[in-house]
Amino acid sequence: MKVLKYLAIIYVFSLIFLLTKTLDDPQCINSITVQSINIERDQESVFYPSCFFEKVHSGIPILGDRKTIKNLAESVASFERFLRQNKFFYKPNSIKIVIKESANLSVSANEILMNAKQAKDLKLFRKSLLKSWFLGFASRQVRDDKFTQEVVSDIFLYVFWNEINWEKEFNFKRWLKYVYSEKDICKTDFIPSERGPFCDLITAAKNIQPREFDQISIWSMRPLVVNRILHYYDQMTLKEKLGFAKYWMRFAGTFEGKSFEKNLNFQNFSNVYNMYMEQFVGKLLNAKFEEYLPVDYIFEFDIPQVESLVSFKNELPFYMQKNILFKFKNNTYINLRNGSKLVTNKSLARHWVLVQNSFPELKEVKGLPADYLTIIQAKKDYDLHKFYKKIDDISDFPWVEEFDSLTIYIPSLKLLGRLAPNEVKSQDIKSLSLN
Repeated sequence: MKVLKYLAIIYVFSLIFLLTKTLDDPQCINSITVQSINIERDQESVFYPSCFFEKVHSGIPILGDRKTIKNLAESVASFERFLRQNKFFYKPNSIKIVIKESANLSVSANEILMNAKQAKDLKLFRKSLLKSWFLGFASRQVRDDKFTQEVVSDIFLYVFWNEINWEKEFNFKRWLKYVYSEKDICKTDFIPSERGPFCDLITAAKNIQPREFDQISIWSMRPLVVNRILHYYDQMTLKEKLGFAKYWMRFAGTFEGKSFEKNLNFQNFSNVYNMYMEQFVGKLLNAKFEEYLPVDYIFEFDIPQVESLVSFKNELPFYMQKNILFKFKNNTYINLRNGSKLVTNKSLARHWVLVQNSFPELKEVKGLPADYLTIIQAKKDYDLHKFYKKIDDISDFPWVEEFDSLTIYIPSLKLLGRLAPNEVKSQDIKSLSLN
């Protein structure tokens, strides 16, 4: 009897072990969407077919493969479950998932190629899965325009899984925090993962970087547009959200709009933003977008030691309230919201502040793209770090009393220049001060 008892115990434990191993190491993927998952290595590959295809599992998985496959399969199952529950969504094509030890992310209507590290990032995989799905029915414009394609992916990721690649921001007055150069945006979550090779190229070319890498990146527009669309989405009822999901799917499949100016600057930034918003959701919301995204202040210096001031930006009490740029020579700006270095020959601000050794002539400032101009005469040996820390109420300039300064309303100066050009030429700039 004892022998039979021991044999029964051994049989039960063996059965549990086999069942556990089968669950941990599935022989196929229970999916009608994913045709196969193939993990490729130099020495050996592991092949997991769909349970609905007449192919067999091959290869020996190494440590970590089973967990990766399990997590990917769960995301696929969640995706298919969402499609079944909302039958108005288009059915997906058969997709192959290929995982290599080193590979650049690539997503098409029939295949997702990832490296091993990316395959462990489930949010990235889910977004890639959604992108592969809608590329199967997307319009040519969506397939060709990478910016539109990324925005479509971002919105679908939020609709399906309530996920986004960054923290949502609905205070649109702080828009400048998202504006980066092509080089600096590589350090953020706003750049698409597929652009990794481009960012690697920029990083590798530290000593020979053209000025184009310092121009405003079109990807700065991505979080602004996505955040605004999600702001509307979050305020919808459940019925309205279902309607939005249908609209967004139709949009991805039929959109044939325009590709807008990709060379962003501070003069066209608001227009490009509004045009994208109007194309994406203007019809849905029956709205015309005319938002103004202004730079509040541009500080222009002709005194040394300024670039080091950027490291002090966290000391500014208005840091989260105002959008401020520091301007240097050669049309180079520092974005005080994020420290990004930007190069643009077209700027625009509500208030321009010149900090220099002497007062300029009128002809030098009358064309500045701003409403107000404040000129601060600072000595060469003045410690600008002290000056910087005194900007505690920039709207009223209480700290300029220790400087020789004046403020001018530029539109009045331009009007005077048209009506009495000879008078402007002979006018002393101090006589036009609002102080």
